[in-house]
Amino acid sequence: MSLTPMQKVAVFFPVEERDHLLSLLQDRGAVQILDLKETPIGEELDLTEAGGTSDAERAAGDLNRAIDDVSEFEEKRGFLSALSGGKVIIDTREFTETISDFDYAGVVKQVDELEVERAEVRARRHHFENTVAQLRPWKTLDIPLEELVPGKEAGIVAGVVSGRSPAALSAVLTGDTQTGEIETISETERESSVVVFYHRFEEDKVQEILRRNDFEAVTFEDLKGLPREIIIDAEDQMAPLDEKMDQLAVRGAELARHKPKLMIVHDYFAEEARKIRAQSLVGTTRKAGVVQGWIRAAQYEKLTNDIEDKIAAAEVTKIEPDKDEEPPIELTNRRLIKPFEVITEMYGMPHSREVDPTPLAAPFFALFFGICITDAGYGLVLVALSLFLMKYLHTGRKFLWLIFAGGVMTVLMGAITGGWFGITDDVLPSWLGFVGSFRHALMQFDPMRQPMVMFALAIGLGFIQVTFGLLIEMIENFRKKDIMAGIFEQITWIVLIWTAALFGAGKMGYIPAAYVPGFKTAAIVAALGIVGFTNRSSKNPVIRIGSGIYRLYGATGFLGDILSYTRLLALGLATGGIAMVINLVALMARDIPIVGWPAMIVVLVGGHTFNIAVNALGGFVHSARLQYVEFYPKFFEGGGKPFKPFRRELKYTRLVSGSS
Repeated sequence: MSLTPMQKVAVFFPVEERDHLLSLLQDRGAVQILDLKETPIGEELDLTEAGGTSDAERAAGDLNRAIDDVSEFEEKRGFLSALSGGKVIIDTREFTETISDFDYAGVVKQVDELEVERAEVRARRHHFENTVAQLRPWKTLDIPLEELVPGKEAGIVAGVVSGRSPAALSAVLTGDTQTGEIETISETERESSVVVFYHRFEEDKVQEILRRNDFEAVTFEDLKGLPREIIIDAEDQMAPLDEKMDQLAVRGAELARHKPKLMIVHDYFAEEARKIRAQSLVGTTRKAGVVQGWIRAAQYEKLTNDIEDKIAAAEVTKIEPDKDEEPPIELTNRRLIKPFEVITEMYGMPHSREVDPTPLAAPFFALFFGICITDAGYGLVLVALSLFLMKYLHTGRKFLWLIFAGGVMTVLMGAITGGWFGITDDVLPSWLGFVGSFRHALMQFDPMRQPMVMFALAIGLGFIQVTFGLLIEMIENFRKKDIMAGIFEQITWIVLIWTAALFGAGKMGYIPAAYVPGFKTAAIVAALGIVGFTNRSSKNPVIRIGSGIYRLYGATGFLGDILSYTRLLALGLATGGIAMVINLVALMARDIPIVGWPAMIVVLVGGHTFNIAVNALGGFVHSARLQYVEFYPKFFEGGGKPFKPFRRELKYTRLVSGSS
């Protein structure tokens, strides 16, 4: 439960070996390179930005675009193949040969040309589609579109009427004008396409009536002829465009065969760009260069031997950090605890002088996750699913192990509370009586019938974790020789919280009354210690006691923190309750004639799958929230920056056998 010890180092080397050194560091992935511009030594060195970055980045960008484009044409991968991330697994020799032999520029050019052609065809087809869609309501119009313009004496306007019938608009026109008439071309529930005729001397009056009656004029720019003829012509024009798109798709499928090589070359150029950017972090003189960085202390000897063996005249030496310089942080935990580093990493890294909270939070998180679901059947599903995904996925394994651990705890809590896919005695057929016997043999209490037991468990865990957080901070203060802080800022609160709780339990008869006065006295003494010694820096007794009283008022905050743990009760009951409802609905679906049994299976599988997904997400979120809001703030400052060594970060490929 400690942080990885870090060592600051400097690497001195002949200036002509700069690229060789950076390639070596990138392969080893052990050194977080520091920017010398931010150090005093940087003023004495040449730190000119290295050239060539834009070329490598441009090539990587072009390749990435080409990969995205050809991906549309490749054969659909199976589910398991998709889970693996689709990376190209290749050894170093094949990687190097592909870089030197593959004409990536030619393929990228062909892909770009293909996409330009497809864009042009799509644009033309879209134009014809829009024309057909625009003219479909006007298909029965017997007037050429170019004639839908006002003449010297006769006015004509086409448009759409929304919110009222054409008959209503016609009644208004004939009633308020002498010449206004309307012809309905098509009509739907929402709108009607109409043509309005009138004499030009009434144009202003007609236009005013149309505006008042939600009439929207329609124009047919650049369209000539009868609408039905234009529609037929547009549909005839689309057929060869569809054939062209099919031909282009065949070309795309041929180019998609080059996708693995495009992926390999992309990663090469992306790594080259990263290495070139790193050159600006290297300081040089006319003959020598220097790199400063952080490494894991345990790797110092190995890295030193590696560099000095491969680069003549290179030298690696330890250097002392600056006074206020913080080393980067890497968490170091045992195998069982390591998955829970995800929780800490999401919250923030500890600084170099504090404890890693991961092993302290791990058992609480797993237990809380299990309580939130409290169904052993669901736990078995989560265990099986996490193991299955770990077999095929090469990323996110920490998170999957975390789900595995939560699933194991869910099985335990489900067995204790009798939760097995929401099964109850009344839904089990007689021939499955042994299942009920097995369930009852493991069950210690039923949270549906004994919710107060679950409530007491949640509150009890809250008391334990909150005071455990204070205990950790107390130990940290003692370690820093701040004894007074440990006594009056942690011990007093631990005593006050527990004695107050025990005093209340005694008053309710759960603890012998003889102990109650002792709890009361201890609570008073702890409260006086908080009031009198929290603000130890002030010599003014009024300020000191006033701030102490204000701090004592913070006991309500601790009460709120502990009550937050009742969310475990709520989520646990919700999961079990929903599972039971799913089973009842499935039994009702079974009685449906003909489709009863298939319907029951669909309800069971779909309902329980949804319940597992939703409550696993809720269990994760709320278990993490209890760590972040109620536990970590009691002792954890954070603020550390994660260790990020300069290394290969391959997006599309995975190097094996011969790679570093």
